[in-house]
Amino acid sequence: MNNPWLELPSTAPYLLESDRQQVETFNRTAKPNHRIYDDLLPEPYLGNPSTASIVLLSLNPGFSYHAIFTPILVVTRRAAII
Repeated sequence: MNNPWLELPSTAPYLLESDRQQVETFNRTAKPNHRIYDDLLPEPYLGNPSTASIVLLSLNPGFSYHAIFTPILVVTRRAAII
């Protein structure tokens, strides 16, 4: 199985080509507080879900453009995804 995250663009919009049409279609009609922000890197999960004894699902803690996304943060988060 190929890792699709290897195809993640290094600059925004951070969308895989296989997801682009669906995300853009959704965002056209979504309310601003429900849209998918493609200018932010997707947050990776921790660990291997296929070998985990337990998987915890939680809600997204929220979003604020007041957060600072420095270039080094983009690099480290991108590395965590791949």
